[in-house]
Amino acid sequence: MRFVNGLKIAIVLMMVIVATWSYKCDKKSRQFNKCLMNGYTPTRFEGCKIAETSMTDKKDLKKCARYERKLSKRCKSFECEPNWMPLDADRFGDVEVASPNFPEFVAKLTQAKVLDRWVSVVVEVTLFDSDDKLISFTDFTVSPSLGLDGTFTASGYKQLVIFKEVGFEKCSSEKLTLDYIYDTNVELKTDVEDFGRMFQFTTSDGEVHTESMSWCSGEVLTLWQETLEKAVSAKFKRKTPNANLLEEYITTEYKIVES
Repeated sequence: MRFVNGLKIAIVLMMVIVATWSYKCDKKSRQFNKCLMNGYTPTRFEGCKIAETSMTDKKDLKKCARYERKLSKRCKSFECEPNWMPLDADRFGDVEVASPNFPEFVAKLTQAKVLDRWVSVVVEVTLFDSDDKLISFTDFTVSPSLGLDGTFTASGYKQLVIFKEVGFEKCSSEKLTLDYIYDTNVELKTDVEDFGRMFQFTTSDGEVHTESMSWCSGEVLTLWQETLEKAVSAKFKRKTPNANLLEEYITTEYKIVES
């Protein structure tokens, strides 16, 4: 009986300790995120989103370094919000991957000036095997435009391509009307492992819209799954048929979110 009572007390104490540490980690996370918002540059965490203006006050720097040190030692689950990086023809997201833990690839499109010309953006994830051989890719093409009456419209295409020993298999859509996109300020997330929500748009008003690839043939989906098992690295890049115009009208950035 004493043993049972002692065990119960130990369990309760453990729950209290876990809850206390969880509360402390939440508090330290909030404190550290505030430091990042105020321009602190971390030394123990990589790829964090920070303010454009760097923190200079020595007292604040010392305090934020202390928060970071405690977080890294005591709150192992903490991950800061990743920073957006430029995504263009010369710079792309390059990441090692391993099934079944592929990251999510997120592109952010931001309108730089009024669309008085036709432009098109292709956001693509390419997969490579251990020999650095391209084995498959998936992409989404977004083509925004402004009509003569000032009405904004957006269309697009989506596809999967799998390379075989001879030739390739392909699943591509017809032209899509993206009537849920109201301007060119959108985020596009690519999840290569989920056919049902391979592409997800987040519009400027915060609405989320999914573009599925589960309608592809069973053969294509099976081959795609096989390439996921072979893939050891991936590249996230942006392409365009009118490179000389795109950056004038739309800027593209990216972040890679670990799943």
